[in-house]
Amino acid sequence: ADYLQPKLLGILAFFNMQLLSSSVGIEDKKMALNSLMSLMKLMGPKHVSSVRVKMMTTLRTGLRFKDDFPELCCRAWDCFVRCLDHAYLGPLLSHVIVALLPLIHMQPKETAAIFHYLIIENRDAVQDFLHEIYFLPDHPELEKIKAVLQEYRK
Repeated sequence: ADYLQPKLLGILAFFNMQLLSSSVGIEDKKMALNSLMSLMKLMGPKHVSSVRVKMMTTLRTGLRFKDDFPELCCRAWDCFVRCLDHAYLGPLLSHVIVALLPLIHMQPKETAAIFHYLIIENRDAVQDFLHEIYFLPDHPELEKIKAVLQEYRK
Protein backbone atom coordinates (compact mmCIF):
# COMPACT_ATOMS: atom_id res chain seq x y z
CA ALA A 1 0.00 0.00 0.00
CA ASP A 2 2.80 2.43 0.86
CA TYR A 3 4.47 1.64 -2.47
CA LEU A 4 1.28 2.41 -4.41
CA GLN A 5 0.35 5.55 -2.43
CA PRO A 6 2.37 8.04 -4.57
CA LYS A 7 0.84 6.49 -7.71
CA LEU A 8 -2.74 6.34 -6.41
CA LEU A 9 -4.06 9.48 -8.13
CA GLY A 10 -2.56 8.30 -11.42
CA ILE A 11 -4.18 4.88 -11.01
CA LEU A 12 -7.55 6.53 -10.30
CA ALA A 13 -7.12 8.76 -13.37
CA PHE A 14 -6.50 5.62 -15.44
CA PHE A 15 -9.67 3.94 -14.10
CA ASN A 16 -11.60 7.14 -14.82
CA MET A 17 -10.33 7.16 -18.42
CA GLN A 18 -11.31 3.50 -18.81
CA LEU A 19 -14.83 4.29 -17.62
CA LEU A 20 -15.16 7.44 -19.75
CA SER A 21 -13.62 6.20 -23.00
CA SER A 22 -16.09 5.19 -25.69
CA SER A 23 -13.45 2.92 -27.23
CA VAL A 24 -13.31 0.77 -24.07
CA GLY A 25 -15.79 -2.12 -24.08
CA ILE A 26 -18.33 -2.78 -21.34
CA GLU A 27 -16.42 -5.83 -20.05
CA ASP A 28 -13.28 -3.72 -19.60
CA LYS A 29 -15.34 -1.09 -17.77
CA LYS A 30 -16.56 -3.84 -15.42
CA MET A 31 -12.96 -4.95 -14.94
CA ALA A 32 -11.96 -1.37 -14.08
CA LEU A 33 -14.64 -1.17 -11.35
CA ASN A 34 -13.68 -4.61 -10.00
CA SER A 35 -10.03 -3.56 -9.98
CA LEU A 36 -10.97 -0.34 -8.18
CA MET A 37 -12.60 -2.42 -5.41
CA SER A 38 -9.49 -4.60 -5.11
CA LEU A 39 -7.36 -1.46 -4.92
CA MET A 40 -9.52 0.03 -2.14
CA LYS A 41 -9.29 -3.17 -0.09
CA LEU A 42 -5.52 -3.29 -0.61
CA MET A 43 -4.92 0.38 0.23
CA GLY A 44 -7.08 0.49 3.36
CA PRO A 45 -8.75 3.40 5.18
CA LYS A 46 -5.69 5.65 5.53
CA HIS A 47 -4.90 5.75 1.82
CA VAL A 48 -8.49 5.56 0.54
CA SER A 49 -9.45 8.45 2.81
CA SER A 50 -6.59 10.57 1.46
CA VAL A 51 -8.05 10.35 -2.09
CA ARG A 52 -11.74 10.11 -1.10
CA VAL A 53 -12.92 12.97 -3.34
CA LYS A 54 -11.17 11.58 -6.43
CA MET A 55 -12.39 8.08 -5.53
CA MET A 56 -15.98 9.36 -5.37
CA THR A 57 -15.54 11.06 -8.75
CA THR A 58 -14.44 7.75 -10.26
CA LEU A 59 -17.32 5.89 -8.59
CA ARG A 60 -19.78 8.50 -9.87
CA THR A 61 -18.38 7.96 -13.36
CA GLY A 62 -19.07 4.25 -12.87
CA LEU A 63 -22.71 5.09 -12.11
CA ARG A 64 -23.14 6.03 -15.77
CA PHE A 65 -23.33 2.27 -16.31
CA LYS A 66 -25.91 1.60 -13.61
CA ASP A 67 -28.22 0.17 -16.29
CA ASP A 68 -25.50 -2.20 -17.56
CA PHE A 69 -24.17 -3.40 -14.21
CA PRO A 70 -26.12 -1.96 -11.25
CA GLU A 71 -25.04 -4.72 -8.85
CA LEU A 72 -21.35 -4.00 -9.51
CA CYS A 73 -21.94 -0.26 -8.98
CA CYS A 74 -23.51 -1.04 -5.59
CA ARG A 75 -20.67 -3.34 -4.59
CA ALA A 76 -18.09 -0.68 -5.54
CA TRP A 77 -19.81 2.02 -3.46
CA ASP A 78 -20.27 -0.41 -0.56
CA CYS A 79 -16.57 -1.21 -0.70
CA PHE A 80 -15.75 2.53 -0.72
CA VAL A 81 -17.80 3.43 2.35
CA ARG A 82 -16.43 0.42 4.25
CA CYS A 83 -12.84 1.32 3.28
CA LEU A 84 -13.19 4.93 4.47
CA ASP A 85 -11.92 6.15 7.81
CA HIS A 86 -15.05 6.64 9.95
CA ALA A 87 -14.11 10.30 10.54
CA TYR A 88 -15.02 11.01 6.89
CA LEU A 89 -18.36 9.18 6.80
CA GLY A 90 -20.31 12.16 8.19
CA PRO A 91 -18.94 14.87 5.87
CA LEU A 92 -19.49 12.61 2.83
CA LEU A 93 -22.85 11.20 3.95
CA SER A 94 -25.19 13.39 1.89
CA HIS A 95 -22.92 13.17 -1.18
CA VAL A 96 -22.87 9.36 -1.09
CA ILE A 97 -26.62 9.11 -0.55
CA VAL A 98 -27.42 11.53 -3.39
CA ALA A 99 -25.09 9.59 -5.70
CA LEU A 100 -26.75 6.26 -4.83
CA LEU A 101 -30.42 7.30 -4.92
CA PRO A 102 -30.79 6.38 -8.63
CA LEU A 103 -29.87 2.79 -7.70
CA ILE A 104 -32.62 2.37 -5.08
CA HIS A 105 -35.16 1.17 -7.67
CA MET A 106 -32.73 -1.15 -9.48
CA GLN A 107 -30.85 -2.61 -6.49
CA PRO A 108 -33.10 -1.80 -3.50
CA LYS A 109 -31.65 -4.29 -0.99
CA GLU A 110 -28.03 -3.52 -1.86
CA THR A 111 -28.53 0.25 -1.86
CA ALA A 112 -30.47 0.12 1.42
CA ALA A 113 -27.66 -2.00 2.92
CA ILE A 114 -25.17 0.81 2.16
CA PHE A 115 -27.51 3.39 3.70
CA HIS A 116 -27.99 1.09 6.73
CA TYR A 117 -24.22 0.82 7.17
CA LEU A 118 -23.79 4.60 6.95
CA ILE A 119 -26.78 5.73 9.01
CA ILE A 120 -27.57 2.95 11.48
CA GLU A 121 -24.32 1.00 11.98
CA ASN A 122 -22.25 4.21 12.10
CA ARG A 123 -24.83 6.41 13.76
CA ASP A 124 -22.33 7.76 16.31
CA ALA A 125 -19.87 8.80 13.60
CA VAL A 126 -22.49 10.51 11.41
CA GLN A 127 -25.08 11.83 13.89
CA ASP A 128 -24.06 15.49 13.40
CA PHE A 129 -24.88 15.13 9.69
CA LEU A 130 -28.11 13.12 9.82
CA HIS A 131 -30.29 16.27 9.74
CA GLU A 132 -28.98 16.84 6.17
CA ILE A 133 -30.68 13.64 4.96
CA TYR A 134 -34.29 14.72 4.53
CA PHE A 135 -34.74 13.64 0.92
CA LEU A 136 -35.01 9.84 1.01
CA PRO A 137 -37.91 8.56 -1.08
CA ASP A 138 -40.64 6.36 0.34
CA HIS A 139 -39.45 2.82 -0.25
CA PRO A 140 -40.08 -0.34 1.79
CA GLU A 141 -36.32 -1.04 2.08
CA LEU A 142 -35.72 2.41 3.60
CA GLU A 143 -38.34 2.40 6.38
CA LYS A 144 -35.94 1.62 9.29
CA ILE A 145 -33.44 4.17 8.00
CA LYS A 146 -36.12 6.85 7.65
CA ALA A 147 -37.28 6.13 11.22
CA VAL A 148 -33.75 6.83 12.50
CA LEU A 149 -33.48 9.99 10.39
CA GLN A 150 -36.81 11.24 11.75
CA GLU A 151 -35.17 11.57 15.18
CA TYR A 152 -32.71 14.14 13.78
CA ARG A 153 -35.13 16.46 12.01
CA LYS A 154 -35.05 20.00 13.31
